[in-house]
Amino acid sequence: ELFKLCPEAVGAMAEDERQGLREKWFTQLAAGRALTKSEDKRLKLVELTLTRRDGGAPTKPGEESTDALKREAEVLVAKRARLAAETARTFLENKTRLTPLRDMRRSDEHRGAFVGKKTR
Repeated sequence: ELFKLCPEAVGAMAEDERQGLREKWFTQLAAGRALTKSEDKRLKLVELTLTRRDGGAPTKPGEESTDALKREAEVLVAKRARLAAETARTFLENKTRLTPLRDMRRSDEHRGAFVGKKTR
């Protein structure tokens, strides 16, 4: 809607602001896929366990200590951040591959709500 009202606003962003935004976005996108599936699952389990223990849940027999879990979580979070930054850097350095995405939304005349035949 904004670009319909002010079409000259398209592309009116300073290059340093655009670069900062790319760094932030690419790092966030890469962080979601930086760890292996098992590492990501383990991190979620460790964070859940730590949250429960902060809430007063007792340590079950055979469970790791809270300090050991905190260290493991810190290692996994640091690894995710490092891998995400490395991945984002490769895309930021290769600017020829950065092309704007086309608008993936349906055209305005086809944006109505869909209601199936059996809906009353």
